[in-house]
Amino acid sequence: MRGRMRSAPICVTLWTMLIPRYWKRLEEKTIGPGGKEFLLSVWGCSADSRDDAADDAQRRLESWKRRIHDGSAGDQGYGYRRNTLREPILEEIAGDDGSTVAFVSRNNYGCLVLNASGTLFVDVDVPEDTVGRRVLSLFGGSKASPEEKALATIRTALAARPLEGFRIYRTAAGFRLLGVTRTYEPDSAATQELMNSTGADKAFRILCRVQKSFRARLTPKPWRIGVGRPSFSFPSDDPGADAAVRKWTAKYEPAAAAWATCRFVEHVGPTSVHTDIRDVLARHDDATGAMSGRKLA
Repeated sequence: MRGRMRSAPICVTLWTMLIPRYWKRLEEKTIGPGGKEFLLSVWGCSADSRDDAADDAQRRLESWKRRIHDGSAGDQGYGYRRNTLREPILEEIAGDDGSTVAFVSRNNYGCLVLNASGTLFVDVDVPEDTVGRRVLSLFGGSKASPEEKALATIRTALAARPLEGFRIYRTAAGFRLLGVTRTYEPDSAATQELMNSTGADKAFRILCRVQKSFRARLTPKPWRIGVGRPSFSFPSDDPGADAAVRKWTAKYEPAAAAWATCRFVEHVGPTSVHTDIRDVLARHDDATGAMSGRKLA
């Protein structure tokens, strides 16, 4: 009998944000209880070096072999963690002391994503308006659209924090908030409560807590601008992967430049910008086209 086991990435990293820079994949066959053969495919990772990533992969490979040999892994394996994203880091943003406070990565469908350790981003999804609601509003039903209701909820939640400043943006699917006056801890109860009070998407709240970072997509989803999903993945052992990335981005980037990912709506509260947020804010507004007037995608 044969089995194939692929493990989710697990590694120790010095970064607060769990997207390591270096990756190494190892494969090895091993025999489990009853003579069943497994092909193990393991990714190791590191924030510091390729050698550390290789060491991490070897440690994880040996750990999986032990679990298979003693029968504790089962057919699918246990203890999978999915809190480490495999995304290429394209750019770093430094704070006043020179340490990295944010970086730009490319996600699995090709968009550029801003990852920040302390700059608060909040995504709020808004349901599509319906013809039924608009008709009912003519006969005494709710006059407020889903967009208006969501914005009212956001404003109420932020008004309860008069010492904190926020920028509100409209996205294709809802709203985005950016905290400017201070830094926040992504996995703290206070931050999670703030997100909840603004109506933040539940999946987004979980992502921030698990990843220990805030994420904001900088460029449009490809299918919204007439570009297909990329065929490549990261990381890859395929020698042709770099060429595939270049070919796809040559189509995606010009198309993306014609659209905005979000549009600035208003500022709530104090307008001073924390020193570790200043460059993150500038990069975000430039990359998203927030002040450009372009159509949203």
